[in-house]
Amino acid sequence: MSASAFRPAARTEGMTLLEMLAYIAGLAIFINICAVAFIQGNRLMQVGETALLRMNAASEIQRDFTLAVREAVSVEAECSGFVSSSAQ
Repeated sequence: MSASAFRPAARTEGMTLLEMLAYIAGLAIFINICAVAFIQGNRLMQVGETALLRMNAASEIQRDFTLAVREAVSVEAECSGFVSSSAQ
């Protein structure tokens, strides 16, 4: 008998259980990393949206205040016996 008769035949199909477990473990790690990134992205989006809403509210308050100041009338020099400093 030759030495080639004792050598096992080359594998041509299928995978071993150990290879399958390694692939499944790698896939599980990848899915876990993607899930964490997705959750962090959602949290970051919520923080950004809250900041944007606050900025818009502050801008609206500023706009309303500016409008109120521009629509204001001047101070009356004298009103029912009280005199402002500009009228003296």
